[in-house]
Amino acid sequence: MPAKGARANGLTMVELLIVLAILSTITAMAVSIMGSAIDDAKVARAVGDLRTMETKFPSMKSSMGRYQIPLQISVVRTTTTLGATPIDI
Repeated sequence: MPAKGARANGLTMVELLIVLAILSTITAMAVSIMGSAIDDAKVARAVGDLRTMETKFPSMKSSMGRYQIPLQISVVRTTTTLGATPIDI
């Protein structure tokens, strides 16, 4: 048993709760920043794709004389099962 006025080794419950609150706040901020970074990346990719189409379509028309329209569009439907429930992808 420690002497009167001496402090025992280790952390008190209040100190642990304070550390936990600080860590959870930092984690929440990091998740928020990562979410907005992912959204920004998706927007940048979409803008890049649109710019590519903007340059490719006129060159396709000038080389062929018209836009090529596919006569038949086929859609591939893939299903996978996780457990017993089929999920469409």
